[in-house]
Amino acid sequence: MHALFHAWNFAVLAYVVLMVVAGWHEGFDPTFTIIPGFARNMIYVLRLVVGVVMLAASLDWLIDAATLLRERSVVHAIQEVTS
Repeated sequence: MHALFHAWNFAVLAYVVLMVVAGWHEGFDPTFTIIPGFARNMIYVLRLVVGVVMLAASLDWLIDAATLLRERSVVHAIQEVTS
């Protein structure tokens, strides 16, 4: 669990850095995002990778939360039956 927490936070940091770098390049050369180039394509690929990492971590958290809620509702139902 801690690994995904750290992976998600690292991915967010990497995404912010990539956006700063892309914005910096575009500020000096407005065609940076329009005309394909190696730097632009690598930024887009890296943004995709960190986005997938964030998505995977979020889905894992969602699954864990659903499991915990399901377990809690089962325990609550058992407590009602035994009361």
